[in-house]
Amino acid sequence: TSASHLTWTEEKFIKGEATIVELAGVYKKYNCPMARTIMLGKADQKKIDTMKATNEALDSGISEIKPGKTCDEVAQKFWKVLDKYGIKKNSRTGYSIGIGYPPDWGEHTLNIQKGDKTILQPNVTFHMIAVMQFGNWGAHSSESIRVTEKGYELFCDFSREWHIKE
Repeated sequence: TSASHLTWTEEKFIKGEATIVELAGVYKKYNCPMARTIMLGKADQKKIDTMKATNEALDSGISEIKPGKTCDEVAQKFWKVLDKYGIKKNSRTGYSIGIGYPPDWGEHTLNIQKGDKTILQPNVTFHMIAVMQFGNWGAHSSESIRVTEKGYELFCDFSREWHIKE
């Protein structure tokens, strides 16, 4: 499925279909989300290539994170990779997180997107998302990140490669 936030149904998982799973750890209303893509069965080459491009874009954007950089600069690094692969994404690639209350874990103070001139500072936290949606399928990886004095810290250490269940 290409849906990042879906409601449960009685539909069965289908072999060859990518499924996006997004969840969060929560402590005292502080939310730390992450998303990964799970593949049931063998992936076709287009899905494999899209997942590689998705992770490359996410890595590129993350590499730009440090105090003094703007949200726009991080987004531009991310989009440069998507442009290289001809992938279109019309939405932001990150948003601030912190104290949240269901149903929303976003803080609504910054967006990692083109044009956002918010300057990153130490201890700013955000969820950087690389969700690519193409009609009835998609690929998604994300990281929750803290800006440190000299760069960044990922809150999670869990592989972003395809999680394949044969």
